[in-house]
Amino acid sequence: MNRSKISCLVGLGLALLASGCSTSSGAGPRSPYSFYITDDLTASHSSVVVTLHKVELKGETGSFTVFDNPAGIQVDLRALNDGNSLFMAIGAGAPPAGTYNKVEVYASKDLSLTATGSTTPTAAQFVDSLDSGVGRSKLEMNLTPPIVSDGTTGSLVIDFDLSRWTFAGGRVTPFLVRHGGGGLDDSGRHFARPFEGIVRGLSGSAPNQTFTLAEEHGLEISVQISADTSIFFDSGTASPVLANGLKVKVSGVMNPTTRVLAARAIKIDDDGNDANEAEAKGPVVEINSAQKSFVMAVRFGVLLPPAATRIKVETTASTVFFRRGGVVTTAAAFFEALTLERFVEAEGVFNASTGVLTARKVKFEDGPGDDGGHEAEAKGTARDINAEQSKFVIVLSEWEGFQGAVGMGVPVRAKSALAYKNNDGDVIPKADFFAALSNGSKVKAHGVYSEDGILADRLQLKD
Repeated sequence: MNRSKISCLVGLGLALLASGCSTSSGAGPRSPYSFYITDDLTASHSSVVVTLHKVELKGETGSFTVFDNPAGIQVDLRALNDGNSLFMAIGAGAPPAGTYNKVEVYASKDLSLTATGSTTPTAAQFVDSLDSGVGRSKLEMNLTPPIVSDGTTGSLVIDFDLSRWTFAGGRVTPFLVRHGGGGLDDSGRHFARPFEGIVRGLSGSAPNQTFTLAEEHGLEISVQISADTSIFFDSGTASPVLANGLKVKVSGVMNPTTRVLAARAIKIDDDGNDANEAEAKGPVVEINSAQKSFVMAVRFGVLLPPAATRIKVETTASTVFFRRGGVVTTAAAFFEALTLERFVEAEGVFNASTGVLTARKVKFEDGPGDDGGHEAEAKGTARDINAEQSKFVIVLSEWEGFQGAVGMGVPVRAKSALAYKNNDGDVIPKADFFAALSNGSKVKAHGVYSEDGILADRLQLKD
């Protein structure tokens, strides 16, 4: 997907290992910084959608580009506060030595407002005094105290303080202020957005690995993979394997202390369908299971207009359905599990005249504060069987939702309320299942993947 034509140091609040774009000639030690946005609570509007294009630090000797995306990303600022601040990282980098006393945010002049109690967005524009080129507005925030890049590390949170915005006659006067950073250390308060690049320097053994994510303009980000990371192919093909040179999309949260991106999900682009597709992420507000469609409140979008605050997502016979861990499922199972307020990501073709996104792919997604395990599935042969303790090791031939390898042994432990099935899919007693299971028997396990293996909720004998 063409979601990050990012010319400088941009990402998910990510740890940067390379220098960024700068007009400064400052020499000396550089300070690694991460940059985030948030919102202060307002009661007047339930949605305020802006399109962000560029963020720059301005200083005495030059400027430093934090974020630059000509196509823009759509963000519902109001969604970045649920009574307390939620954080979305927009970049990270090491500004050249010097003092920076201002932030400039370039956004589309057009934005979309939804009044509290309404579901209908209203088109608005930033006031003309903020105009900066055709269709752009420049929002400024003074830094007091300024950022001094002298080798020390830090974080900057830009608060789009909606409680102090004014709305009159379709014109909006914004107010930006520096946030104190309270809550930034809580990973559950972060909204992870996607970032694309190429895998370089992959090291370690699954599930604990690291690599450098290299963005096309030279950005290098340190990424940490763990058993909590779901890994899947964009096409839905089974048995994902990371390798150097692959194009991936990483979603995760940066540790403000270590500035390493803890990856929650890695999608491997194995079919090239991402280019120029629209993307929407947010909670579901309406469901039509009969028509296999739903309506989403957009919290984050790419290649969507600001007015697309609520969009209808229609699926087709060719749509690929993913569960949260990247395990492919059926349309029927997806809609059976779909509930109101559940976070979903949809990618496909958006029709602005109808407000409909025809999905190539839909996936259950992490929402703010949504940590925890993820689904996985494995096929292979059994060994080290312990029927009394309801466990064995599966030697992988095929897998979904995690980083595996053919021949790799993954421990499987059965949950107490487990569905045991025979090859025909019929439920059978536990005793019959383990009586039929022997070393070398083919078996399929579905459950939650962790460092301890798979905690299975379904086990099936296979021919």
